[in-house]
Amino acid sequence: MMYFKRMVHYHCISLLKYRATKILLLSLCLWLLIFEYCRFHLWRDPHSAFFNDHHVYDLKYSLYRELQSRHFISRYNSPSEPPHYSKSGPEPLICAAFVTVRRNQDDYFDPSVGSLLEGLDTMERQALYLNVLFADTDPTRHPSWAQKWLDRLVDNARSYNVSQETLDHLGRLETERKFYEKGVFDYTYALTACKQANASYTIIFEDDIILATGWMTKTLKALADIDRIT
Repeated sequence: MMYFKRMVHYHCISLLKYRATKILLLSLCLWLLIFEYCRFHLWRDPHSAFFNDHHVYDLKYSLYRELQSRHFISRYNSPSEPPHYSKSGPEPLICAAFVTVRRNQDDYFDPSVGSLLEGLDTMERQALYLNVLFADTDPTRHPSWAQKWLDRLVDNARSYNVSQETLDHLGRLETERKFYEKGVFDYTYALTACKQANASYTIIFEDDIILATGWMTKTLKALADIDRIT
């Protein structure tokens, strides 16, 4: 038995002297490091092989991201002069539109926009044209209407620019709670506004979402991949 152990030990030591063995062991260690990195960083990505659905729907990250977004908005909503901020460039690639209405309970509009913008670098922000439609016939009812951060961060934020007849019709839809019909009008209106930005792509967002860090980077990469194969 002792002889067998010595022989195994001897052959193991001998194998370690070979360059191929060292390369194999180094490759194995590198593979394990990459595997653990991906397992730790990509478990939230539903398109990843490392996706883990056990805790992905916990609100821990969403709450953290919401806090980040609210802090970002508050920096540009203070009476004092905020840090310099670059908006859309002359030729944006994407027009992102938010259609927002006053809510009776929780209002997520501010952190929704904050999560869209927080973390973007200058090039990413210049590739994005941000359009906001306040879809209340009386926009002053909305708590974010006329807030300082809108002028400082958003490229275009306004309510309806329609005839009085159309505005009266929209008011009746609000009163009669015909939200489906009014919603179709609102989204069409937002799409038309985005068309004027001459962006190649348009995204319509709800006003109660939280976007993850790096969403723009992934979107630009996906669009580049689509352009490459079409």
